Order: sequence, then C-alpha cells, then structure tokens
Amino acid sequence: MARTNPRTAVVIKSTDGYYWFEEYYSHQSNKGNSLPNIFSSYCSEFASSYEVTAQYARLPDNYVLLICSGYDDTYISWYRHKQNSCGARNNFASKTQNYHLLGRLGLTEDGDGNAHAIYEDTSGYLQYKKYTYSSNSWGSTTQIDDDVEKCAIGVDANDVIYIFWTRPSPDNNIYCKISVDKGSNWSNKLTAFSESSHPDCISCEHRSPRSNALGLAWTLGNEIRFGIYPPVDGVLHVEKNW
Repeated sequence: MARTNPRTAVVIKSTDGYYWFEEYYSHQSNKGNSLPNIFSSYCSEFASSYEVTAQYARLPDNYVLLICSGYDDTYISWYRHKQNSCGARNNFASKTQNYHLLGRLGLTEDGDGNAHAIYEDTSGYLQYKKYTYSSNSWGSTTQIDDDVEKCAIGVDANDVIYIFWTRPSPDNNIYCKISVDKGSNWSNKLTAFSESSHPDCISCEHRSPRSNALGLAWTLGNEIRFGIYPPVDGVLHVEKNW
C-alpha cells in the first residue's frame, strides 16, 4: 500500500482474527495478522489533527462493514472488507463539508448478518438506513427526527433495534425509537431519560445479551451516567460516576 499523510486511523478485528486498518487521508486500507505488522514504527503519525469518525459492524463470512466520515469530505463513505478482498470506497450519504460527525454516526449488526446505520444528514436531521448482506446494498432512508445533536444505535438479544439521540440545548431529554421488525417500522418518539441539564455524549450497547432492554451511557457535566431502557422490572436503574 502506498502511504499517505494520515491524520487519524481506526483499527478493528474481524471475526476471522485479522486486523483491519483505515487511514486518512485518502481512504486507504491495509490488513495484517498483527498490529506490529500494520503499524510498524509509524504510530506517532496518528496522534492528532483532523477528525474522522468511523463505525463498523461484523458481517457473515468474515466480512467487516465500515462507514466513515472525514471532516473535509462531502459524503459519508462505506466499505465492505474481507481478508484478501478489499472493498472499494462507496457513497453512503451526503454530508456537510468541513463539518464533524463525531457522535452523529452509528452502526450495528443484527442476528441475520444485516447492518443498521444512523447519521446526521446535511439538513441536520437524524436518518436511518438498513444494509442487507446478501445483496451488499443499502435500503431507503427513514427519517427518525428533524434535529439531532448526538446519537447511538444498538440491538438487544431478540434483534430489537434501539436508536437513542439528543437534540440541541436547552432540550434535556434523551429520546428513543424502537423497531421490533428489524428496521421496517419504528415506534413513536419516546423519552428514554429526562435530565436536569443538557446531556452530551451518548453511547449504547452494540449487541446486548439482554432481551427487551438496552444499556445506555451518557455524560452530564462532569458525570458519566448509566441507565437501562426500558427500565428492568419497572425499576429505573441509573448510576453516576465522577
């Protein structure tokens, strides 16, 4: 692989034990059976500067699916990779150039080997797309909300999909929509948690071993908070750490 002048990198491990490495600029990929083989002595190049947000899902047959948002790009990229079978860069959705999507991009997989993505579009809306493994293609876009600040997506043990998101301040709620049919239909907008001040970063379980609920973490000022939604046995469990 011809080396560029990368500013950010993401490393993941596929189900067949290989590590995948995405570097920016300019959307190149590398692969190897160990981190030293990938990075050699060049780790210092990935210390700082322009943001690239990348999310991944593990697919059947040892494939890995990635969606990536580079700060300078005009669209979100997607790739499907496998050892000795590198996928090409594809256009997933338009994005605003010179705009960070950190915390505004999510991806997970279900038990059928398909994937589910959320992202903020160029209008600031929260959108959802489903990836079908058998056809290596994305479905149509479903609008989840007309504004979003941060978002996360995950599935429970029964392949129920949960999308969590916040809206800009002064809205202090964390919202949720749920799909019980793997992305075909979505519930009404629910209020998962309501805080005393504006919550910031949020993250949920990627694949939960729990049925009918998902764990969620978020920041509130200098606290990190955790909750299970919907509440287990009718009791709301929330803990906080400094």
